[in-house]
Amino acid sequence: MIIIYGTRWYGFAFARGGHGAKTKSFHLFYIPLLPLEQMWVVHQGNGRLRGLPIRWSWRAALSTVGLSWGAIAALIVGSAIAPVAAVPVIAGAAAGWIWAMKGSATASGREEQRRALTARVLHTNCPPALFTDALAGMTSNDLDAAWAKACPDRSPEDVAALGPRDQAEAALAFTLLSVRARREQGELARTLADRAERVIDALERMPTLPEGAPYRAELKLPESAA
Repeated sequence: MIIIYGTRWYGFAFARGGHGAKTKSFHLFYIPLLPLEQMWVVHQGNGRLRGLPIRWSWRAALSTVGLSWGAIAALIVGSAIAPVAAVPVIAGAAAGWIWAMKGSATASGREEQRRALTARVLHTNCPPALFTDALAGMTSNDLDAAWAKACPDRSPEDVAALGPRDQAEAALAFTLLSVRARREQGELARTLADRAERVIDALERMPTLPEGAPYRAELKLPESAA
């Protein structure tokens, strides 16, 4: 009997604009078993991937291996105890997989608004929540410099509190607050994220805002190949 095993890339979580998060897993007979690495893929072709390293996402990982883990756990429990004992294990695995799939599904609704705003500024569909520490730090520094140049008369917090003057300012303020929230922890991170959400609230109240001057952060994203 030939045993087929190795590593492969699975899934396509948080997808938007043809980009998404893939998880590299050890497989047995092409069934993913052990997630090892993740990447935000911006291009794939000829058996190669190119993209950004991202922080670990259990939603992305479980969307690929959740059912496999559940089936293996159910087999072990059913064999060791009784077949009926495997039922709650299967149910739990299915619930975990559904949680992961729903949380990492293609952006829609308000999440699509968030992604559209950050993509307008950063020219990447990767959500800031998935940025590595290094990428978040680099991006935050570039955005601070851009804000000082584009909006020297007020802060992103002012935009959250008073409302944006145009859509470009809203996109820059939302992106900067979101990246700052990614870099922080605890109460400060929640406060920054809440301020970013207020920018979207303002956009929903003022759908006819002028476009404003477009801006894209000048970033050299650390792409790698796999």
